[in-house]
Amino acid sequence: MATIRFAYLDASALVAMFSPEPFSNRIAAGLTTSDAKRATMYCIVEALGVLKRKFLRKEMSRRDYLDSTYEMMAFVRGDSILVQHDRLDDLALFAQAETYVQRHNLDFIDALQLTVLLLRDAAFLRGGASESFLVTIDSDLAAAVRKEGGLAWDVSAEERPPPPGARPHFLWNTEDQG
Repeated sequence: MATIRFAYLDASALVAMFSPEPFSNRIAAGLTTSDAKRATMYCIVEALGVLKRKFLRKEMSRRDYLDSTYEMMAFVRGDSILVQHDRLDDLALFAQAETYVQRHNLDFIDALQLTVLLLRDAAFLRGGASESFLVTIDSDLAAAVRKEGGLAWDVSAEERPPPPGARPHFLWNTEDQG
C-alpha cells in the first residue's frame, strides 16, 4: 500500500502561496515533495479574509487581490487543494476546539483546524500509512500540533517540510492532557 503524504495548509500558508509574502518561495519549493494538498474550509475562508484585509489596507492592488483570490479558487476548483468540509453545527468539534484554545492558547480558528486534523484524519496523528503534516507560518500552531502528536512544518523556522518517513513527535505526557 502506498504512503499518502498530505500537506494540510493553514491560512498563513495559503496566503503565502497566492500573494507575495516573506516565505512564499520557501513554501513553493517545499511543497513540491507533497503528493496532495488539503485545507479546511475554515482556513480557505480565513485566507480569503486576509487577502481582503491586505487589499483594504492598500497592501495589494485590486488586480493583485482579484488575481490572488481567483488563483486560490482555481486550485480548489481543480482539486489541486482538496477542501476538508466539516459542519459548523458539530458541537463535539467545537468542544474539542475549545479545549485546544485553553491548552495551547490558540485562536479559535487555529484550534478548530487542529481539531479537524486530529479528529477527522486519524492518520495525521497516528502515523500509519500517512505522513501528513500541517504547513504553517504560525510557530505557536506548529508547536501545538507537535504537542498533540502531529507533524508540522513551521515555514518561518524550517527550510523544508518533515522528510518522508518522519514520525510524529509526542511531547505531551498523557497524564497531563486532562
